Amino acid sequence: MTAHQETTITADPNLPTVEIVREFDAPVKAVFGAHTDPDLVTQWLGPRALTMRIDHYDAHTGGSYRYVHIEEDGTEHGFFGAFHEVRPHERIVQTFTYEGFPTASAWRH
Repeated sequence: MTAHQETTITADPNLPTVEIVREFDAPVKAVFGAHTDPDLVTQWLGPRALTMRIDHYDAHTGGSYRYVHIEEDGTEHGFFGAFHEVRPHERIVQTFTYEGFPTASAWRH
């Protein structure tokens, strides 16, 4: 029998940080590649009903990315971020921003 560990998601109430830890039944090299190789990212990062276009994806410490999910009617949803720390086969720390989310100034009255 194989033990299955659940994904843990931790949000620090004092920091704008979410830590996601998940164990995969796959070689570390393959899992790391799935998160750093743009051709592989497009194969798993959903939703599956949308087409994905990667404008750039530079997965190394100090790098950045931008991709777009495209609906059937052509509506585009852009996402971008920075890779703050990439340790091969060990750790990825990155930001994630949805371009359609209002900025903090839009929430002020």
